[in-house]
Amino acid sequence: MGAKGAAIATVSVQGFSFLFALVYLCKKGIGYSFYKEDICFSKYIQKIMQIGFPLGLQSVLVNISFLIITIIANQMDLIAYASLGVVEKLMGFLMLSAIALGSALASLIALNVGAEQ
Repeated sequence: MGAKGAAIATVSVQGFSFLFALVYLCKKGIGYSFYKEDICFSKYIQKIMQIGFPLGLQSVLVNISFLIITIIANQMDLIAYASLGVVEKLMGFLMLSAIALGSALASLIALNVGAEQ
């Protein structure tokens, strides 16, 4: 079935895994009680959303652009698609240090915001 079969298998296995985890959690519980009243949206949540939204938006836009590039490369020949795979792996490797630095800075910034410094 080719790529279509792989897609069907992936989606069905992920769905089964979700249902299995859901049934397991319903039977065993999650280890602590959790109610609607436990959810609150304070000023801290709003601040976290203000800080985190641009970073999340950037990540979404980058992934959408890679998806569009992949769609374009799929319409070309096998050499173009294989080249895209190599370039994406290389980009992932080159971006690793920047992503790690960004995550570390996000943690430090969050600590400072929490300490109001």
